[in-house]
Amino acid sequence: APTEAPVAPTEAPVAPTEAPVAPTEAPVTVGTLTTEAPVPPPTDAPVASTPPPTPCIDLTEAKVLLKSPADADYGSDLISIVDMSSETVAFDVDIDGLTGVVSVQYDTPTGDICYSVSNLTQPIPTIEAVCYDGVASVTVFIYFDAASEDECDLCKIPTDGSKYAAVQFEIPCVCEPAQPTDAPVATVTTETPVAPTEAPVAPTEA
Repeated sequence: APTEAPVAPTEAPVAPTEAPVAPTEAPVTVGTLTTEAPVPPPTDAPVASTPPPTPCIDLTEAKVLLKSPADADYGSDLISIVDMSSETVAFDVDIDGLTGVVSVQYDTPTGDICYSVSNLTQPIPTIEAVCYDGVASVTVFIYFDAASEDECDLCKIPTDGSKYAAVQFEIPCVCEPAQPTDAPVATVTTETPVAPTEAPVAPTEA
């Protein structure tokens, strides 16, 4: 039989002398990153449309010098200027609603002329008058009681008591250029302000 007893270990197990070391640094936070939202393109404020200047000829009217009788209900709207130059002026006579005979007295290069028409269902052709000192002298006679040109002494005031109206006009042959009616409107560009947005960044180190 064995003569020696088993030998027990002489050293106890050595316990660890150092406790686990905790991290000495706090998690590191990286600085924030600034991002910008997309910037919309600039928008133009609505601009009011500016009408073009009125043509000079449309701003010019025939001037009434005399009426006979004085209370005759006719004025500058009886004449519509069609064209003008420094030497002549073209115009139309508005006979809408008139009855009887209409005569127009005006100057031509060959002298004074009296143009008459009794068929008032059709417009009178455009008339061209000669200008003197920048104006043309035109007289329109309306003979309400006449049925034809033969029944009246044309381009004269009747003396038989028949109903009539006579209007003498002075028509300009030149005019000043029309001025713009509205001041130009400036275009204003506006931009929508964009506020910067910041998104937090997660720590990159434990």
